[in-house]
Amino acid sequence: MLATGLAKAQIRNGFQRHDGTTYLIRNGEARPMTRDTHLPNGRVVTRDGFVVQRDGQRTKLPEGAGCTLLGQFATIDTEADGRLALFTGSAGRSAPNVVEPAAISQLQRWFGKPSRGKAKGHYKKGGKHKGRGKED
Repeated sequence: MLATGLAKAQIRNGFQRHDGTTYLIRNGEARPMTRDTHLPNGRVVTRDGFVVQRDGQRTKLPEGAGCTLLGQFATIDTEADGRLALFTGSAGRSAPNVVEPAAISQLQRWFGKPSRGKAKGHYKKGGKHKGRGKED
């Protein structure tokens, strides 16, 4: 039951481009965006309807379309109770368990590959501050 509620919450939150304005959708209700939104995966949704990737690539949201809180493009539909819902799959269903290639590469960088050397701070000189303050 909890998973169903979580899936519903995920499809009712996101962004929509309508009549030249970008709207923030929370719980199925659209409100105009007042500022750019930084997403947890490094993407940015701007007030003028662009999704900016981590590498700086800008993609414009098509009129009438939207994107999820992860920056994935989605279609917008109105549910029976009048709330807006976002669907990322072609079959009209949400796909919340899809892992993006950027997330996979980040996880591989953290856990999968061998280390590339010493961590920050391990290159200090060994003789710094030696001999100061000691009286022989």
